[in-house]
Amino acid sequence: MPTIKNLKYILKKTVSVLFFFTLLLTGCGPEKEPDPPAPLGDPTIPGSDIPANVTAAPGNQKVTLSWDPVLGATAYNIYMASVGEINKSNFSSLPNGMIHSTNTIPFTTPHTGVENGVKYFFVVTATNGVNESGISAEVSATPSDKIAVALALGENHSCALIASGKVKCWGANYAGQLGRGAAGSPSAETSKPIEVSGISNAVAIAAGRYHTCALLENSTVQCWGEGKQGQLGNGGSLPTSSPLPVIRIGDSPETAVKTIIAGEDFTCALLVKETIKCWGKNADGQLGTANTIESNVPQEDVEQIKKASVIAAGYNHVCSDTQPTLTKQDRKVKCWGRNKLGQLGNNRGANFTSPEEVGDFVNQTIKTNIAVALTAGDSHTCAILPDGAINCWGANHFGQLGNAGMAPRAKSHLPVRVVLPIKARAIAAGEHHTCAITVDSHVHCWGRNQAGQLGTGKLTDAGSPLPIIETQLQARVIAAGENHTCVIVLDGGVKCWGSNGFGQLGNGQYANADVPQNVSEISGATAVKAGKGHTCALITDGKVKCWGSNASGQLGNGTLVNAIAPVEITLSAAATALTVGGEHSCALLADNTVTCWGKGRNGQVGNGQTLETNSSPSPVAALGTVQKISGGENHTCSISLTATNRVRCWGRNEYGQLGNSATTDLPQPDSGSLPITTTGTSTVTEIMAGGSHSCAILSNSTMSCWGLNESGQLGTQNISGRGGFFASPQVVGGPSPLTGIITASAGEHHTCAAFNDTTDGKVKVHCWGKNEFGQLGVLGGANSIPTPVRGVESDGVTIISAGDNHTCVIGSIGVKCWGDNEFGQLGDGKNIKSTNPVLIPSNLLGSVTAIATGSSHTCAIINNDTVKCWGLNLYGQLGTGIAGLQSSPVAVLSIP
Repeated sequence: MPTIKNLKYILKKTVSVLFFFTLLLTGCGPEKEPDPPAPLGDPTIPGSDIPANVTAAPGNQKVTLSWDPVLGATAYNIYMASVGEINKSNFSSLPNGMIHSTNTIPFTTPHTGVENGVKYFFVVTATNGVNESGISAEVSATPSDKIAVALALGENHSCALIASGKVKCWGANYAGQLGRGAAGSPSAETSKPIEVSGISNAVAIAAGRYHTCALLENSTVQCWGEGKQGQLGNGGSLPTSSPLPVIRIGDSPETAVKTIIAGEDFTCALLVKETIKCWGKNADGQLGTANTIESNVPQEDVEQIKKASVIAAGYNHVCSDTQPTLTKQDRKVKCWGRNKLGQLGNNRGANFTSPEEVGDFVNQTIKTNIAVALTAGDSHTCAILPDGAINCWGANHFGQLGNAGMAPRAKSHLPVRVVLPIKARAIAAGEHHTCAITVDSHVHCWGRNQAGQLGTGKLTDAGSPLPIIETQLQARVIAAGENHTCVIVLDGGVKCWGSNGFGQLGNGQYANADVPQNVSEISGATAVKAGKGHTCALITDGKVKCWGSNASGQLGNGTLVNAIAPVEITLSAAATALTVGGEHSCALLADNTVTCWGKGRNGQVGNGQTLETNSSPSPVAALGTVQKISGGENHTCSISLTATNRVRCWGRNEYGQLGNSATTDLPQPDSGSLPITTTGTSTVTEIMAGGSHSCAILSNSTMSCWGLNESGQLGTQNISGRGGFFASPQVVGGPSPLTGIITASAGEHHTCAAFNDTTDGKVKVHCWGKNEFGQLGVLGGANSIPTPVRGVESDGVTIISAGDNHTCVIGSIGVKCWGDNEFGQLGDGKNIKSTNPVLIPSNLLGSVTAIATGSSHTCAIINNDTVKCWGLNLYGQLGTGIAGLQSSPVAVLSIP
């Protein structure tokens, strides 16, 4: 591991020491006047002067620490190491241990200079300039660019901001609120997270009833979803399933945005200059413009709000803090909008189109209404006070104010104290429920619970806070939707509970849950393969996951049930390679044996039988040690680990696709070597099985093919006609062999190869065989002569994949596909076939390291890790957790 510079940060007392990392609807508390310096206790004796409730939140190449203030401290020391058990006598000698420094710098940003994937340990001490306290409890964090750092929940959808700056959403999508762009019908919901198209550098997110917004790094805002009341802020009123810029903000330093919030059908932005602008629905005055006129663009700054730091939106009201004068103690909370049930907290029942001050908070050390965090539900509002207490006001029909002493179904036009036994550090309100994270990182909820949104394991409403049933769960971010709740746990994962009729819990199901459910993705993929109606991926730890059609057991999970999200295969050893045929799958294991599962009618599973279904993996018989494998529609081939790279095939052989000069099916490999027609003694380096033909690349960079040739797919310069075939290998190119071959792929009825052209030094792609849908990349009919594909000559193609009727390549500028596109398998957002290669936009796909073309769908590995698929999805072969074709790439997800 590279050496990381020793880090030392000292925090002045005048800067708030309780920090929340990208927490939706909350913000940092205001500065307080410094307390008079007071000597700390004896640093050798643990006591109240030691920083308490220290937490470490991981991010992308950064870690954010938070802790409770220490009375009398003027600075804080943070010690970091890459091993645990830090103490004051040994920290300086630990690897990357932090050494003492006398520099005093405000701690206003997360720790940087840390490496993703490495676990770091931290302790904190307090100092008054004379003495240093004992060390705090040790905390740790592992930075990553894949963890969730913020949440936003709408009525029936959920979104997470990922540390990499991308946004992923799941749940209802009838107005396009998932931001799927051209990925499919905007009405298609999903129970698994999918990536919002075009968003890669977000720093904050917000969700209204049917719309979602993201704040980008450049201080601009983009929104998507329902827009009929102007809540998207783009000057129009139409819904959109692709993010569109909000106009009039972020285009100058004067309008740069700091954070965003969303109400039922409106949106507000807190600007860097600490004022607020709103847009959208305004029937109750929620825009704060002193009128009730709705607007589809951001309005002038909300009057009376100066130096705001925290802001929250309910269904039809807004609350924020404000500091109208230079006196910090004059900071107040003000609210505006609908007030029928007291949600403005001003002891009056009328709506207000301009901010009104909330009545004094109760039981607070400093008698003022300062809030360090705000949240708002349908008709209630809550605030965390500087001392960690919670006050709520407004509707209380289901106990959402958290004060057990209130009469049933009562409401309060003034703040009341929540009966919480421990201090709170974060809070979120749903329609009629509220949840808080306490300083020990545990979660308590109260209010309505008909869908399990309190997470207590029951469906009983609660008038005072109750701990969620998973008492060991530790959270750092919390958000609430209409009737569901989600948290980001300390390691950056996401858990949700409550209503799930639209898949808003993100767990691959649609049933409500009264206990926390994992939201997770498939990651660490190293290979992906696509069959007729199913897909499989090889994971870094040697596991195999498959999804889609399972009528023949091709998913290998012991059932014949289709799966719309990946299921894990039980293997006897870790897999090192993977192949998928039409309706069967095979894995090469670490012990160099092969195991297969799925359709076996023609013996393609290789277990010596001809069963129609094989739902669990079984070893291929009489094969020996294997180097590489490839699956065709109904046959499989391998290269053995011998000096001559022996090729052995099994399964269907009607057209000689096994290459053994015969036409009899083989339920297991034969014992002989497959003769390869060459001009010398070249050995086989690559094998590929197509629909009813097979091909091999030789060590002399030529290629041979055998099997069905009715469309010229063997490249022998002749089309054998209907039913014509060669049962032994034939040289591609005939008398003038195609040379310099780098890689190749065999499709259903066509074949393509990439090769080095010595005439100009470029990598060219030639295809041959059937061309009904333009899969050869040229106009015209079938062709038995390798024909150049135009439009990829300068792309430096490194990977090629041929499907039933389309072809894709990976080159220097990304992925290009051509051929049939009836089901969106070209991934360009359209459904029109193309004889010319079309480039999939990089913002939809990212950096691709592997690609697989199936019958009518395509999948790719992104950034050596995650998987995206597009095309036909009749059996769930895209693995997105939803039905319906996708004409643009969509993330594949896993079942927890």
